[in-house]
Amino acid sequence: MRIKSLQFHGMMMNVYHYRSNDLIMLAIPELFWSIELSKELDANQLYEELVMQLFNLLTEVEADTLARNITDLIRNESKGE
Repeated sequence: MRIKSLQFHGMMMNVYHYRSNDLIMLAIPELFWSIELSKELDANQLYEELVMQLFNLLTEVEADTLARNITDLIRNESKGE
């Protein structure tokens, strides 16, 4: 499991990120939020799924911003593997 810090609206949040052979698990304890996603999702599909899930907790703009940040984080980590 990897833990990355993201700045979001002036607050630092830890994003817990776990990859297995077929899934990605994400958790943000500060939001009491977690999700399990297929590893087969491309960046656009991942972003769209995150926006839909985060929109249940945040405003549309906040969900969009956080989804982009998380998608970038995952994409950058995937390049490093």
